[in-house]
Amino acid sequence: MPFLGLWRANGGYDFALTVMCAAVPLVFAIAICLTGLWRDGPRSLLHDPVPLFALLYCVLFAFVNYPQWADLWGASRLAAPGIVLALLVVAKLRSSALRASYATLLALTVLAPLVEIWH
Repeated sequence: MPFLGLWRANGGYDFALTVMCAAVPLVFAIAICLTGLWRDGPRSLLHDPVPLFALLYCVLFAFVNYPQWADLWGASRLAAPGIVLALLVVAKLRSSALRASYATLLALTVLAPLVEIWH
């Protein structure tokens, strides 16, 4: 079941921050990669396989076990490659509103370790 490890980490002191800074951007990364694949079609993977790589990485990370979701450091460290790859995909989309929304989510993800230091 996707995000089962995250739900097992529920009740931790940084659970809300982990959801906001790792899980939500991961879900958006999956949606953005699916949008990019849908828009360009499967033949586009011959020239640019990044949407498929990002989608596979994010989906596989959604199925990881509890220890990777137990703290914000581990979750943000493992979610970052998929989120950055999705940033490459969203840069090619035509919708400026979607690009701005994803940039905001990426900023939240980057700031998460700084917020954790102040805890």
